[in-house]
Amino acid sequence: MSLSRLCCECLLLNTRGLCSQKREKKKDHESRKTFLPLCHQHQIKTLCSVSECVQRQYHFINVKKNWTESQRYCRENYTDLATVDNMNDMNELKKSVNDEGVQRVWIGLERTGHNKWQWSSGDPALYLNWANGQPDGSDECAFMTNGQWHDGKCSDSWTFICSSSNNMNTGLVFVNQTKKWRDAQSHCRQNHIDLVSVRNQNESQQLQKFINESLISGDVWIGLFRDSWRWSDQSNSSFRYWNTGEPDNNGGNENCTAIERNAQGQWLDISCNNQFPFVCHEGEQILTNTHNPSITSRYLKVHTTCLT
Repeated sequence: MSLSRLCCECLLLNTRGLCSQKREKKKDHESRKTFLPLCHQHQIKTLCSVSECVQRQYHFINVKKNWTESQRYCRENYTDLATVDNMNDMNELKKSVNDEGVQRVWIGLERTGHNKWQWSSGDPALYLNWANGQPDGSDECAFMTNGQWHDGKCSDSWTFICSSSNNMNTGLVFVNQTKKWRDAQSHCRQNHIDLVSVRNQNESQQLQKFINESLISGDVWIGLFRDSWRWSDQSNSSFRYWNTGEPDNNGGNENCTAIERNAQGQWLDISCNNQFPFVCHEGEQILTNTHNPSITSRYLKVHTTCLT
């Protein structure tokens, strides 16, 4: 069984109690007997996120509006302007834009005045392990040295660690190439899962053990970064898919986000007054998971009955 499939099964089990009235107890019992040992074996409760399992439903609206008008339309007719949690969501969103003549499309990401640390994988940064005096400036990316974190310039080049389904023992892969933070992020997403997240003390200890056993020295990028961008639906998703050189806030008023079709759907910041078609999403429900607080703040996408 693949790790992603195992993640989905375990997450369904973790949240299924909230929907028990809609489930046959016998079927649920059989599922637990099959998958719970594997969940505990691979620590799926902490390694997987809800968004790997069920994707949003996207709707392309081929009418040109500015960003605020697009947001209003989506809220009146669907749920909100599109939020993107991961590359699976991004690929589905791109598929929804079915007019090849359209070059730019609004999504629901807008700039605010508040910088916030978050994980590349889309998880909120509830656990932090800064070295003394860190973060010490306005730098927006984080690297790890001697088990603790430092903020650094995203344009610096370091080796890095990816989370990966290729290593079932640790779920980690060390990449012995020096890259800028966003290039490292792209490498991890294209070849593995994402830059590594460290969401609690246990994961921090596991990561340090991996570094020690792999004889890794020097600074390594981790998936922590900060920016001032927020989703229209107030989702905690920290997934970003900026094109090279973006966001650049050219002119000082580029506070909204569009996808660029001729750049493989990568994003650019642009003035909210421009008029583009847009993508809405719908059908979300927030579920609380008492076993893993990081899942509590995530969106479990469901479109019909609960956890079908």
